[in-house]
Amino acid sequence: MKKYRVLFILILLGSFTSLLSAQSLSFCEKLDGAGNPVNANSVFTVGKNGSPVVFYYVPAQPINAAVSFDVYAVNEGKEVFRSTLKQAGNGAKPVSKQMTFYDAGHYRIYVFDENDKQLAKGDLTIRRGN
Repeated sequence: MKKYRVLFILILLGSFTSLLSAQSLSFCEKLDGAGNPVNANSVFTVGKNGSPVVFYYVPAQPINAAVSFDVYAVNEGKEVFRSTLKQAGNGAKPVSKQMTFYDAGHYRIYVFDENDKQLAKGDLTIRRGN
């Protein structure tokens, strides 16, 4: 009986852990041919002509409607709205959208569903290159 309780607790903890990490927002330089992130990071260097950054959202549940990526610049703790990018969802597949950044700074990106429910958020730092 004790063996079954331990097994049950382990299964329950594993299920809970997978639910916590089931959705995520990450950033990368580009996607490979299979649609996977290349050079994922939270810090990117931009040149004088700007540099693209890909927002890569992995949904916890299938999404068939548009997803919004709201971009805010963060200055001294205050968020200043910059842009909204929309991308159609495709079931359980990750949703990605590319944005070119020109200005150095700290940015916060929020992901919302079609009902304005927040799905994820992530922070991004852009540095100016030589």
